[in-house]
Amino acid sequence: MRSEELGLIRVDCGDVACIPIAGLEGIAGRMGGVHTLGSLIESLNGVRIPGGDVRTLTACTADGGTYHAVAIGIDPTGLKSRKVGTLAGDGVAVARDDLIYLLEDCGVAGIGADDVDGLLEQCGGFECCFHADGGYGVDAMEHEGQEFTAIGLNKDIVRFLRDDELDFNEWYKQNPPPDDIGTGRDFNEAKWKAYADQHRELIRQG
Repeated sequence: MRSEELGLIRVDCGDVACIPIAGLEGIAGRMGGVHTLGSLIESLNGVRIPGGDVRTLTACTADGGTYHAVAIGIDPTGLKSRKVGTLAGDGVAVARDDLIYLLEDCGVAGIGADDVDGLLEQCGGFECCFHADGGYGVDAMEHEGQEFTAIGLNKDIVRFLRDDELDFNEWYKQNPPPDDIGTGRDFNEAKWKAYADQHRELIRQG
């Protein structure tokens, strides 16, 4: 399903955000000549992405695990998805961490040193609403003949879940783990793995 890797966003602890190019140009202009648009994108370790609707989708990996990915410019008919924003033109995907570093190190006129939300609001950006795990790959993908751009953890996406399939969190709520798994010092990792593998097997069979 993967066709071309476009870039990699390194992430420590925060979410990924999408910011329009036009918004970043405005931010660069308010930094007192510290950055051009190009150097700003480079300093943010950003990856250019095409415009369009941005949605979270649930992806399935080769081992049957599920996690959230972000897709730009796809009509997700029949796929589990939630729209999180729209890029009117081309944009850049960046780690929220790097926006924090930018504000702390360089400053942007009219925005507080820790006001990432204010920065995103002023440049028309938005967070993608999925948590970090080391790094995100930005890839050109294809679904049913339709090409689009996806942001996902550094794992091979086998397919996206259908509307009628449960991701792990949904399945967990409907199928609580048995009490003998335990908690704290009594937690039994082997029993937890056997429990979680039940969901992985369902996804593999799907």
